[in-house]
Amino acid sequence: MEDKRFLDALERFVEILTEDVTSPRVCGRAVAEVSEILNIGRLSGRFEVGTGQVGQKPVFRDSVLFTSDMGFDGTETFTYTFTTDEPSTGEIIACAFPGRPYDEETKAHLNTILHILVIHIGRYRMIDKVVNSSLTQFLTGLPNSGGYMRKAGEKFAIGTIYGYDAFYFNLKGFGLVNKRFGQKEGNEIILRYVHKLDEFLMEDEVLGHLGGDNFVALVHKGQRSEDFIHLLGGVEVIGVHGGEEIPLTIEAVAGVMHIEMPCSIDNIIGGPAIALSYAKRTKQPVVVLTDQLNDEANRTKSIEQGFEKALANNEFTVFYQPKVNTVTGQIIGAEALTRWFENGRMVPPLPLCRFWNRQVR
Repeated sequence: MEDKRFLDALERFVEILTEDVTSPRVCGRAVAEVSEILNIGRLSGRFEVGTGQVGQKPVFRDSVLFTSDMGFDGTETFTYTFTTDEPSTGEIIACAFPGRPYDEETKAHLNTILHILVIHIGRYRMIDKVVNSSLTQFLTGLPNSGGYMRKAGEKFAIGTIYGYDAFYFNLKGFGLVNKRFGQKEGNEIILRYVHKLDEFLMEDEVLGHLGGDNFVALVHKGQRSEDFIHLLGGVEVIGVHGGEEIPLTIEAVAGVMHIEMPCSIDNIIGGPAIALSYAKRTKQPVVVLTDQLNDEANRTKSIEQGFEKALANNEFTVFYQPKVNTVTGQIIGAEALTRWFENGRMVPPLPLCRFWNRQVR
């Protein structure tokens, strides 16, 4: 092989790789440019891939990077083994064209090309890790709030979001679990709990972890949602203490929102969070968001946001309600009551409202 011919091919190879450092697909295009000169009928890789979960060992994933229309000889191969600083290990295997065994010169050039390819793949993987880490909860490997909203946004974009119910749920008394088993085993219990939920969920349903014992989910409406509510009522896991496996039932308090038009993506977490807050206040396991409950929450938020301005404008007035001794008729004290007057009109206290909520036993 002429050196100039190889150097020209190497230049084209590097140019294509540098066109896009955010996608692994460019590897196939780059290899296609040099496949004939370097006798590459097929290029495949075996890469070490992390699971994204604490305590989980990496796994190896096989991937075909390039296949020529001219075919390849699976018995005539060149293997490039690598170790990176990620840390990551793996190998890339080049298969020759049929009837064209590799000579020593070609093997040397393949070594150069594949070394460059590994650098590109490593760079892409580091970029991918940075992006994914910003969208992933470090303990469970589940989407965090940003990752969850991205997945919800994808469903908004294709119009399927209205086929789901949105959940926001919190594990009951998990602080006591951590005290009993310790933080490390508590994390393992969380992972076992997540595994049980993952086993239930379908591929196009979403489970997110907001941190601690707070979770969100998108589950298909109807029977799927009903079954998920039932599951949240009690998930059986084990905890290990003193070398002994102890069975545990993890229960959750949940807020649910039926996603209906019109709906904004901001409501995907906020809506069920309102229902969850009411469920906690009223000590119910599950509360479904209603228009009335949503309106009351919006009114409460509006009132709270107006406090600072009202204080600055001296809109609060104190009234004293006397306390009278019913035997002697004498005033023996008073109760101070604050009233808010906005633009000359009194802002009434929050009314007691009746909300439709459902309790699952």
